[in-house]
Amino acid sequence: HDVRARPDVVLLDVAGPAGSGLEMLDRVRASPQLASTPVIIVTARAGGDDVLAGYKFGADYYLTKPVTVRRLLRGIGLVLGREFPE
Repeated sequence: HDVRARPDVVLLDVAGPAGSGLEMLDRVRASPQLASTPVIIVTARAGGDDVLAGYKFGADYYLTKPVTVRRLLRGIGLVLGREFPE
């Protein structure tokens, strides 16, 4: 198993010091190996400006905490173009 293989999806929490999560998202989008990988932000930051910033930096989906398994699987299914059983 190659640990350098591209993931199917990236789950990212943008909460952290000085917007470090959005910086990480920016790096993911700038990486040739990861640029097309779907990114789902999972965070407690639920303000409208936070959500807009997430999408501006290239998130494919934005989930606010608390997150249920059902909502997470639904989000993953949406960004991957497939449905998971409920």
